[in-house]
Amino acid sequence: MSEYFEILTKDLSTLLRGIGYQIVRKQRTHLRVEKMTKAGMHRMTIPHLSPLAPGTLDDILTTVSLWNHLSKTDLLEMLKK
Repeated sequence: MSEYFEILTKDLSTLLRGIGYQIVRKQRTHLRVEKMTKAGMHRMTIPHLSPLAPGTLDDILTTVSLWNHLSKTDLLEMLKK
């Protein structure tokens, strides 16, 4: 997981909003996001931790890439910008 770098939850939520996700609930410890895709409604809970642990980030990016037909590499490049 050496390709990962320190990612803050706010940076990840900005990326997700940029590809069509909406924040539907905010709590002190988690964010709930959702997006309608061709496969159906994708709902996901993201921990409100900064920075995100590499394994957590990897899991989120894997899930988002599958639901949105984007590569994890593309998502990481978007996060770096």
